[in-house]
Amino acid sequence: MSRTTERVEESVEREGTFGILPVLRQERVWSFADFSWVNIGLAIATWAFLTGGATAAFVGAEAGIAAMIIGNAIGIAIVCLATCVPSGKYGVEQYTIMRSMLGRNTTRAIVFTFLLAVEMGWTAVLSIMFARATSNVSNEALGTSIGPNSL
Repeated sequence: MSRTTERVEESVEREGTFGILPVLRQERVWSFADFSWVNIGLAIATWAFLTGGATAAFVGAEAGIAAMIIGNAIGIAIVCLATCVPSGKYGVEQYTIMRSMLGRNTTRAIVFTFLLAVEMGWTAVLSIMFARATSNVSNEALGTSIGPNSL
């Protein structure tokens, strides 16, 4: 084998490992099912139980259960379709596929917009949970009477 051929093979292997080239089916560590189960498992993490409890406290048990089941089902379906199908079927990361259809700048704008919206929503939920926990501690430790719906 010539020196040039060896360098090309090394370059292709490096690009496939660390770059954006698709990973062939036989080279993948996880199968489509493994990757899907990991994504679903991460979606049902501990924070899902925390937000479920907070949602039920805000809107009641029945509406909270319905909101969490419907909201999580929709959210998990979108995430699974967006990540599992391109990665599992083609071996390509979802943002790489988005770049091929929408271009680099449009992909950056979409990712920035969605991350901004998600972060604002999570910040609001976590702020409410923090405020309620602080009021509970204050009520017990300092004898105050801050209610769950107080300012």
